[in-house]
Amino acid sequence: MKEEYREQIAALFPFPAAERDTLLGHFSTREVSSGTIILSEGEVATKLFIVIRGCLRAYFIKENGSEITSQFFLENQMVSSFESAMTFTPSRSYIEAIEDSAIGGRHPLGIPISLLQEKRMNKQSPVSDTARANFYVNLAALVPFLVTIATGMVLQLQYHMHHLPDCSPVLGLGRHGWLTLHKISAVTSLACILHHCAHHWKFIVTVTKKKLYRKKMSSAVVSYYLFVIFVPTALTAILSWTFMTGRARFMLVEVHDKLALLLVFVFSAHLVTRAGWMVKTYRTLVRKRPAGGGPS
Repeated sequence: MKEEYREQIAALFPFPAAERDTLLGHFSTREVSSGTIILSEGEVATKLFIVIRGCLRAYFIKENGSEITSQFFLENQMVSSFESAMTFTPSRSYIEAIEDSAIGGRHPLGIPISLLQEKRMNKQSPVSDTARANFYVNLAALVPFLVTIATGMVLQLQYHMHHLPDCSPVLGLGRHGWLTLHKISAVTSLACILHHCAHHWKFIVTVTKKKLYRKKMSSAVVSYYLFVIFVPTALTAILSWTFMTGRARFMLVEVHDKLALLLVFVFSAHLVTRAGWMVKTYRTLVRKRPAGGGPS
């Protein structure tokens, strides 16, 4: 931590010297440029920051796309989406630095508020309708998407790269069977993902605007890149299945295969960023079941 911030942060914690030094030893700071988003709509707030220098704002986006600022965070103030943190639901707002700023928190950056969430969960805090809907939509999209990936890998590795004859079975299915399963799971996944994208359309529009204006984004931007890669992957698949023939179809399938491999990597990164929320939401939903329907 920069020495210039040490005295300022120490003044916020009127502890005995020994305890304060221990706390500061685990404290880290982060410089953020104007326009950097540290929390996006749809993310669950898991960190609590302190504004050391500069100014941040919280804002939400109306249906018409306009941004409404709901709160400013000035020096020495705590920053987070407190509703999201305490209720363990996706944030309904963004938090953005509106000037070059410095924020700090306990290592590894941010003061974890998982203990508050754990207390809320232990008290049987409800999962909001939005969080519940997000969970089930995500789950509905995840299962067929994983099947699509698995069947696509079989087609790519076994029949395309290893040049197996179409009639040669892999795990009991020939190429036609794997291709049919791939198409069914892909169409099901596409329907779920379109619903998912429609639900998060404001996020997609906002991030597009931020990227066009070259504003820095938080780790949630992985979700945006997943959408960007998914669109041409889906389009090349649909066109190759329905309209293209001959050499044009072969070239389009080649493009689709390469995009699909890239999509798998980005999807894996997206899954890592959302896995914690999915697991914790599932546990909360299980806790809320009636005694006869499962664990309480």
